[in-house]
Amino acid sequence: MTVRVQLILLISLLSAAFGAFTAFYFPAQQRTYSLDALSSQLSSIQTLASDLLGPSILFDDIDGIESTASYILKLEEAAFIVIWDSNGTELVQRARAGYGDLLRNYLEAGAPRRYSHPQLIFSLTPIVNAAGTVGTLAVAFNTKNVAESVRSSVQASVIIGLIFLASGLGAALFVAIRLVQPLPVLTDAFVALSQGKFGHRVPEQGAAEFVQLSEALNRTGETLRSLFDEMSMKNEQLAAEILERRRAEQQIQASLDEKEVLLKEIHHRVKNNLQIISSLINLQSTYVEDPRSLEIFEDSKMRIRSMALIHENLYRSEDLARIEFGGYIRTLVGQLAQIYRSSASGVKLDLDIGDALLNIETAVPCGLIVTELVSNALKYAFPDGGSGRITVELLVLDNDMFELTVADDGIGFDPAAATDSGKTFGLQLVDTLVEQMEASKTVDGTNGTLFSIRFSELKYRERV
Repeated sequence: MTVRVQLILLISLLSAAFGAFTAFYFPAQQRTYSLDALSSQLSSIQTLASDLLGPSILFDDIDGIESTASYILKLEEAAFIVIWDSNGTELVQRARAGYGDLLRNYLEAGAPRRYSHPQLIFSLTPIVNAAGTVGTLAVAFNTKNVAESVRSSVQASVIIGLIFLASGLGAALFVAIRLVQPLPVLTDAFVALSQGKFGHRVPEQGAAEFVQLSEALNRTGETLRSLFDEMSMKNEQLAAEILERRRAEQQIQASLDEKEVLLKEIHHRVKNNLQIISSLINLQSTYVEDPRSLEIFEDSKMRIRSMALIHENLYRSEDLARIEFGGYIRTLVGQLAQIYRSSASGVKLDLDIGDALLNIETAVPCGLIVTELVSNALKYAFPDGGSGRITVELLVLDNDMFELTVADDGIGFDPAAATDSGKTFGLQLVDTLVEQMEASKTVDGTNGTLFSIRFSELKYRERV
């Protein structure tokens, strides 16, 4: 049920209740008032009649008694009158026209001291003078005027109640039209706003508060519509930018995928070319009989194989910029052990590399250094097939520094080999690679041989 209907019903019910109260209360009050007035009049008449009838009864003045009875019956309210003397002898009985039957009923009832009838007000009083009680007077007044007065009061009250009801209905309609009628419109406007419909305008009508509320609601709708339009435009621009960025990302990704394929192909081809070079050296070495020359050929093949292994790992890896150095060194040292297994069968290899990742700029020289130092240890540290241990270790230090250590517990390092004149090609290559890596080298030949090289990862340098 809407607020408008509730207000109409409430005002109408209040008006109807007040009208009904008026229609019942005032006639009842009018009847009580009229009956009280009639009873007062009856009492006054009885007192007057008692004063007039006392002497007449005392002196047996029948004409005086008749005259007093006639005077009383001339009153409009009088219905009947009965007078008795002190002995109970009926002196006079008179009734107004239309009330004879009521008089007979009263007398047939034995003239009781109390008599009740809807149309009458009855009173029985003694007639008293100086000599004492000389008789009794019974007077009955009709209530016709009381009924007419009450009827008139009822009619007036009904009219007043109808007026109140009509006024209440008019007030309810006024409230509904003037005050409550804008509520459904405002409710529809709020519902429209909640649904994102910002073009719904509210008529600015009704009471001043409703007009202000309608104006505020309309301004709010216009502001929200402006913001919505601006947001929609920005969303469209944002969607276009997102689409453009996605296209650019797709193009970049496609380019990256293409470059990744090309890099893998390059690493694959470099590895193949290095293997071809190794095969050519191997083929050429079959025509060489000098043992020293054959050893040089084998060392060259091993150096080429160490570089080819890096490119093989790179084109097989997901990361084309860095190589997992631990796996690479394990494979490289394993291949060296296979090559020199006949002369170094009693040598054990101890590798502690971890999972360090190095770029190709750093991994290639490190791989060549490990190849040279491990090869030298396998060939010269344990003469005559002696047993021992070769350790390869890579530690990650602070400040992005690394420490590569290659050590053996063999016969030790010849100090004469450390001089420039005494350096072999392999040691010269190690020094060159250390210089290329901008690293520092430490050599200890006291208990076996230990090479320690500290370096940081090299950055890519653009070639000219």
